[in-house]
Amino acid sequence: MMEEDLTPEEQEYLNSIPKQNHLGILAMFFGGLGFAFGSFYISIPIAAFLYSIITFRTFDRRKHDNPWPFFVGITLSMIGIILYLVQYTPTLS
Repeated sequence: MMEEDLTPEEQEYLNSIPKQNHLGILAMFFGGLGFAFGSFYISIPIAAFLYSIITFRTFDRRKHDNPWPFFVGITLSMIGIILYLVQYTPTLS
């Protein structure tokens, strides 16, 4: 279906539906990278944590669906920092 096939009412309804904040998805992705590589490099989870905190201010409850990707990104990056501090190295077998 093309957008020009929709009536103005249908277009207005689709525009009123809350969407996901794309910066939240990136924060969650960077938090996952911080979790995956946090036991080796401290800079990745710290950068992911700072990015998640800074971009959380872009969340708008009227336009966006939920803030959970930001929270997941913050949590994963914090776990990556903790893994580095306790010097945990996963065994690859």
